[in-house]
Amino acid sequence: MSKSKELCLSIIVAIAVLFLGSSSFNHISVSAQSTKSSTQRYKLKGRKQLKKYKLKKKTVQNNKATKAKKVTSKRNYSIHRKHRKIKNYQSVDGFNFPADSHPTNKASDSLSLPSNYLFYFDSHKKRIVFKHQTNHNFIKQSMKTNVFHPNSADVNKTVNIKKINIKMQRQLSNYAAKLVNDFRHKLSNHHPYTNDLKVTNRALLASSDVAKGYNKDHWNFATRGNHDVKVLNKVFTKFKYNSYGENIVASLLANSYISGSVTLANVKESIYGAICAMMFDDADSNWGHADNFLGIGFDNSAKQEFGVSIDKMGQIHFEIYQ
Repeated sequence: MSKSKELCLSIIVAIAVLFLGSSSFNHISVSAQSTKSSTQRYKLKGRKQLKKYKLKKKTVQNNKATKAKKVTSKRNYSIHRKHRKIKNYQSVDGFNFPADSHPTNKASDSLSLPSNYLFYFDSHKKRIVFKHQTNHNFIKQSMKTNVFHPNSADVNKTVNIKKINIKMQRQLSNYAAKLVNDFRHKLSNHHPYTNDLKVTNRALLASSDVAKGYNKDHWNFATRGNHDVKVLNKVFTKFKYNSYGENIVASLLANSYISGSVTLANVKESIYGAICAMMFDDADSNWGHADNFLGIGFDNSAKQEFGVSIDKMGQIHFEIYQ
């Protein structure tokens, strides 16, 4: 391909942002970045316009109530950690998806497909299609059927989220990739409509660089109102990808909600709850997070590399590269 043709290629980048704190997820917003425009709004055909981030008094009150409840439970949890007498798992979820309070040695997690879900597999077009409907009862159903199951070993393993090594990063990325891939298979009746997310060394290094960039810029997207696009584009160029998508979420891993050590079970629960929220309670972002995770808008014939990273502010980055 000639250089002139290469310069004419437009790389569309879908970036989905999820802000944690509201039970109804009213603070979800989605934006897009392309080589033609750095401020282009991400639009989905046939869907309503996106709501801009706006803090409401009702949400602030809900946050205060949630925080008071969480601090109390975490104090109890820190005492259990100190004496090594953990009998029950104390949830750190902020997404309204429950957790089993009894850790087991063979715990495993998956996403349950609720009835009347907004996405379905079109067997004729061989792709996932968005279904326009006003019935959103599947959201409440998903919050009952999708439950995090803590592993006993993970409950006893402490994690410093500011110093996650490549081995731990790979474990967390594989955990998230399996959740998304398995759900894709369920939704499509195991038809390979797109490639699975694959955790690669390159994607792990790229996603790690994204977290480092956010750290360097002290980029808290909850206060900034958007992604650190400069960092995302720098990483994208450095690793010579053709396209990318990022879902990012503010977790409870680096604030006063958790009193005591953060465990591997806490981190996995935050990842599980975030993916569930993006898949099943994403209406105010026009389901842009679900689009990313379901591979909609990506080249279905190309490999999808995947990596998860966590910055010092507790923000979890889900990076998809092609």
